[in-house]
Amino acid sequence: MAIAILAQTYLRLFKQLHKMKDRVAKLRKLNDFRRSLPHVSARALDQIFKGIQEQGLPDLMTRDQMREATNELMTSVTPHGPLIVEIELNMIDGTVIHDLAVNPMAFLFHAYRKDGPFRAMLDGCIADGHGTADNPMRLAVYADEVVPGKELSHNNKRKQWCMYWSFCEFLAHFHLEETWMPILAIRSETVTKTAANISQVMAKALLLFFGDLPTDMRTGGCVLIGGDGTQVRIFIDLWMVLQDGGAHELLWHCKGDGGTKMCMLCRDMIAEDTGEVDDDECPVIVCKEISAVLTDKCDDDDIRGSVDRLAARRLTLGIGNFKLLQQAVGFNDEPFGILRNDRLRDIVKPAKQYCHDWMHALMVSGVMNVVLWKLFVALSAVMGDIYTQVYNYIETWGWPAFRNHGTSVRDLFLRKREVSNKKAKTFKALASELLSLYPILALFLIRTVVRANICVAECEAFLALCDLVDLLTVANIGKCTPDQVHNAVVEFLQKCRDAGWIGSFIPKFHWLCHLASHLAEFGCLPTCWVHERKHRVAKRYATGITNTTQMEKSLLGEIVAHNLYDINRPGLFDLSPGLAQPSQATANIMQFVWDNVDPHAASSDVRKSSKARIIPAGFVGRNDVALAKSNDGDKMIAGKIWMHIEVYGSALTVLERWHPTFYDRNIGYADWTRGGEALLVPTRDLLSSVCHCDIGGGNSRTIVPWLYRQFEPV
Repeated sequence: MAIAILAQTYLRLFKQLHKMKDRVAKLRKLNDFRRSLPHVSARALDQIFKGIQEQGLPDLMTRDQMREATNELMTSVTPHGPLIVEIELNMIDGTVIHDLAVNPMAFLFHAYRKDGPFRAMLDGCIADGHGTADNPMRLAVYADEVVPGKELSHNNKRKQWCMYWSFCEFLAHFHLEETWMPILAIRSETVTKTAANISQVMAKALLLFFGDLPTDMRTGGCVLIGGDGTQVRIFIDLWMVLQDGGAHELLWHCKGDGGTKMCMLCRDMIAEDTGEVDDDECPVIVCKEISAVLTDKCDDDDIRGSVDRLAARRLTLGIGNFKLLQQAVGFNDEPFGILRNDRLRDIVKPAKQYCHDWMHALMVSGVMNVVLWKLFVALSAVMGDIYTQVYNYIETWGWPAFRNHGTSVRDLFLRKREVSNKKAKTFKALASELLSLYPILALFLIRTVVRANICVAECEAFLALCDLVDLLTVANIGKCTPDQVHNAVVEFLQKCRDAGWIGSFIPKFHWLCHLASHLAEFGCLPTCWVHERKHRVAKRYATGITNTTQMEKSLLGEIVAHNLYDINRPGLFDLSPGLAQPSQATANIMQFVWDNVDPHAASSDVRKSSKARIIPAGFVGRNDVALAKSNDGDKMIAGKIWMHIEVYGSALTVLERWHPTFYDRNIGYADWTRGGEALLVPTRDLLSSVCHCDIGGGNSRTIVPWLYRQFEPV
């Protein structure tokens, strides 16, 4: 008997050893295969392997065949012509060149014909009465410069101007890169040599919608044909021009933030030169007379009248006097600019269509950077090493997985960052870092600084800015009104005056005064975060192009082909709560389902995921701390998420329930006791993942977002 047991043991060990040797051989084969290829990330190679497993190898695989596949798509015939067309540009030296652009009608035709998510979304807009001659689709356009490859090169030939467009009817999906479709990717070197710079280029791009192609989409519409043969005709009109301040300046040829008349939308905004320069050796301009009550705004006729008067006086004034006139009017005269293009005179409405991007206004060398710099100067004078105190405080906090900036936010308060800020006289940080920082810093100031009666005016100015950001982040889901935004701007500017910061009102402070009117006009306040993500596609393909002589054609083809595929990925525009990228449930999860949900569930009925999609917060991940609605719907619970599962198509979330011990609705934080029971909640009831910290004794503190402060914790 003992001999038999010993023999079985040796046999089992032999099999295990054989399996180990076999696995080692497979691992070495995988490693050798990976190292023999040109570099791709491990994640990319993993996805390639999975694609081959699921779809098999394509019949055509060579590099030339890949190029041929892209070219076939670009040259395929539609009722509206090919996907890629030529535009004519007048150069500074008087010559005329031809560059490439996307045919928007052909793009729409291809996207609609696939009968995927894009067609479903567009059909929904048509069913709601949009896209008719009387109620056209509202076109939004965006343009900015992209710097792929060697960013610091003095002559980066890959630098591009990219222009995207979408429809305001797609507002619920504005945060998705795929919603923004390409029309231009033109080399910056070419734009610099073009008369009127990007202004002429965008004018030529807009004419692809409104006249340069066989059909004017404003008057004749665009016919689209679905895969089932169904035909629709949609009409389009220009509605919004969204850009950062520098791009707006180049587009409209207004003087912009660096000019004496710094705002083309106001008659009376006059800036002052402080005599100081920033890190780029540019003059620091301020405007001390900023008021949130805009009593002297320009309309479209005012702006066009100014541009027309400049054009008329160009030949009658000397160079010096004409330069002074341009400074006084606030515009540069550009014969090839978008405001001088007669064919766009009834289409482009500069005052009505101009839209500021609040992300750039506040968080890209913007208002929040200035406010934080002034705040920490004041706090340092009273509290000493305030940077270290804030560093230690932030180190105790945890962020949701989808906004995992904890380390980078904490590092904003390192000693070297303090020195850098002092040299630049501003608070340096990325926009995403500031968005993650402000609620935590606000709580620190309220509980630590204001309670001690230290720098109260300065703290209140920052807290008023936080209130404004709270509103702006929910503007696109209809949770705030133009009046609320206006009142928040009024309060913030007054608090800044009370803090004695009026001499630091850079022009971006004035941008804030227009946000309420933008919200009233457009019904939303879009930001450029999505476009910064969208630029990754252009950077990805442009960086890999080694032959830059034909770069425009190659890059534009890759971007268009990529977007046409992405825009019809299954489930792309699905905003319903549910699992994101679900996979087969493990044995442990199946046991949990049998014990707590349904003892008869089959493995094919159950899926799991590390993150779930919730509305409107986006995503919530495993190990996040989240808020959820209670069963009665008017209270909230909190807990740490253990898993997301789907049983018979219904999404459920398992969390460790926490119990409230304190809640301050006005400040927006709650304390909870951890270690409660496991709780199964419908994923649709999740409100948001939240920042949290350990406060000792088995208790945690969470930030409660402004949108959910009306809920009472239970």
